Amino acid sequence: MKAGSLVMSLLVLSAMPTLADDSAIKVVGGAVQMLDEHSDVRMVSAVITADVYADKSDVRCEYVFTNEGKGQMVTLGFPDMPGREPGDIIPDAHLENFRSWADGQRLSVRLYTSPRKKGRAFDRWYVREIWFSPGQTRKVVNTYTQPNGEISDGSRWFPYSIWLAGSWKGAIGKLDVTVRWREPYLWSLCNNAGMKLPDLAGPPEISDDCRSLSWSPANLEPSRKHAGNIHVYFRPGWRRAIVHGEDDWGSGYGRVFLVFSDLTMAPLRRMARMLGLECVWADGVVVLSNAAGSTFVCRLDSAKAVANGKPITLRRAPMLWTAPGFSKERIHVYAPIRPICEAFGWQCSLDYERCAVVLEGGG
Repeated sequence: MKAGSLVMSLLVLSAMPTLADDSAIKVVGGAVQMLDEHSDVRMVSAVITADVYADKSDVRCEYVFTNEGKGQMVTLGFPDMPGREPGDIIPDAHLENFRSWADGQRLSVRLYTSPRKKGRAFDRWYVREIWFSPGQTRKVVNTYTQPNGEISDGSRWFPYSIWLAGSWKGAIGKLDVTVRWREPYLWSLCNNAGMKLPDLAGPPEISDDCRSLSWSPANLEPSRKHAGNIHVYFRPGWRRAIVHGEDDWGSGYGRVFLVFSDLTMAPLRRMARMLGLECVWADGVVVLSNAAGSTFVCRLDSAKAVANGKPITLRRAPMLWTAPGFSKERIHVYAPIRPICEAFGWQCSLDYERCAVVLEGGG
């Protein structure tokens, strides 16, 4: 598969707060403190699976620990970071439905909170206690839902942090991470695409349908100073259009093309501007027309349309959509792009190398 087929991207921003691996901790006076390194318990493996939606992600974490010392009670902490990246329109996001099991048995979970202090990595922790016999290996499973990061241009990201696993003895024996896109439209390539995560050699493996990525580094020993954070950045559709060979990134909030598998939905006002059409929207009916007398008429929530006076059936009814996080005052009408292009003598194609809608022709 060509690298350009990748419609997902990974970036690392060490300053951005993230959700993270289970950490070896201690609780002192009601405050959680991370251990520099546990003297006996090793994280043998970590399997992270994230089902990513536009607004949230459902995450499952499976950890295998081995106690190489005497029998002891071990305190595990999973951080919940309320702070977000500057510009995030969801500034106070927290985990939802955090649950934890050890060898299939549900664990009691206590949420510890403390005042935010400079230099403290996290001020909210989901804390559990687990008994380890000498030489015992135990499997811990965590599940939770988290709001994705989001900024005003509609970009989203799924965060996960590995560096907290550095609090266990030695290196992580094996790390498997899989991120699966669950929305009907595709990922959108971000500008600075690429994976920049120290100690993870090579790019992730990409599924044939470009809807999931995964990678499996071995013997990773993360710390705050390196190999810290994973961020999967995406947009809910494609922003870029190429009209007669010229780039058009759109303007305003109706610039995103929604891609539902092999069906592309276009914002009608942007389409009208790119194709030199007049656009009139009234009482749920949208009329596109040009000076030559060609017309395209459609109605919200109806698959019936009229192209140049002839009735046609659309594969998907026109709908209202707005960039995530924006009010309904900025909502836009979307309709399948190909019947519009055909009505006005344009050809439409998708360029997966550049993640762009390509428009050529016009009468």
